[in-house]
Amino acid sequence: MLQWTILLRDIAILFAALSASFAGLLTLPASIAAGVMAIILWHAWGVAGLAPALFFLISSSLWTRWPGKAKREARLRSLSQVFANGSIGTVSTLLWFLTKDPVWLGAMIGSFSAATADTWSSEWGRGLGGTPLSLRTLQRVQAGDSGAISLVGTIASLAGALSVAGVSLKIGLIEPDWFSIILLAGFAGGMADSFAGAWFQAQWLDKDGSTTETRPVDATRENLIHGLPWVNNDVVNLVATGAGAILAVMAGYSIQP
Repeated sequence: MLQWTILLRDIAILFAALSASFAGLLTLPASIAAGVMAIILWHAWGVAGLAPALFFLISSSLWTRWPGKAKREARLRSLSQVFANGSIGTVSTLLWFLTKDPVWLGAMIGSFSAATADTWSSEWGRGLGGTPLSLRTLQRVQAGDSGAISLVGTIASLAGALSVAGVSLKIGLIEPDWFSIILLAGFAGGMADSFAGAWFQAQWLDKDGSTTETRPVDATRENLIHGLPWVNNDVVNLVATGAGAILAVMAGYSIQP
C-alpha cells in the first residue's frame, strides 16, 4: 500500500508540473523535467524541500511578466533554462542520498537562492534599473545586457537571496546558522552570473550590424565580438547556481563541529 501511495504522489507531482505548461510558465519538455526534479526533491526532504524551487519558479515568473515586456509566448521557460537553474540543486539532492551529509541540503538551497537572486536582478533591472554599467567595459549599456549591473538590480539580487533564505528558515528547512550562508551564497552566485556574463558569454554581430547574445544561424568566428562561442545565457546561469551551491558547501563545512 505504501509503494502505491508513493507512486500516486509522484504522478500527482508530475501532473502538477505539467500544469505549469498550461499556465504559460514552462514549455512542455521543461515542465516534464521540472516534475522529475520535484519528485527527487520530495523524496529527499518532503514537501518542504520543494519550497526553494517553487519560490524561484513562481516569483521569477511573476517578475518576468513585468508590464510592457515581451509577448507571453516569449516568456515560456525552456528545457535548457530549467536545466541551468535546477540541475545543480537536483545533483546536490542526489549527493545527499548517497552521503546523508547535511551540507548538500545547503547546496540545494544555495543553488536556488542564486537562481532567484540572478533572475530578480535581471527582471528588476530591466523594469526599474535605468541604464546599467557593464562590468567588462565600465560603459553604460542597454538594460538587460548580460554582464551589466545597476543599483536596483543589485538590491533585487540581495532581496531574492534574502527571500529564499527567509522562506527556508520559516518552514524549518534550515537552522538559523544557515540563514546567512544561504543569503550570502545566493547573492554571490548572482554576482558570479554577472561576471561570467561580462567576460565569457558570447556576443555576436548580427546581419543588420547590431550586437546580439543569441547565436546567429550562420555564425562564424568572424561574427563573434567577444566571449566564448559556446557560452550562452544558460551556461552563465549554470555558473551562478553552481557558485551558490559550492559556496554553501564550503561555508557549511566551516560551521560543522
